[in-house]
Amino acid sequence: MKPKGFAMSFIQAAVRGRVESERAGRNPHQELQDYLTSPLDPAVDNPILWWGVSAVCRDHSEMY
Repeated sequence: MKPKGFAMSFIQAAVRGRVESERAGRNPHQELQDYLTSPLDPAVDNPILWWGVSAVCRDHSEMY
């Protein structure tokens, strides 16, 4: 069942405009390039432990 009504149309139009404007001015690979060129996080003392915690959080969030 698709939501209907003026409010839904208004929200969809507002979101569509924002998405299209962001897409027009951005390289599709920019997020990856930004990530690869960003400095390492000095707060991570144990990358193996950090990776394990990140994996558990990611798996847990997929359940919901």
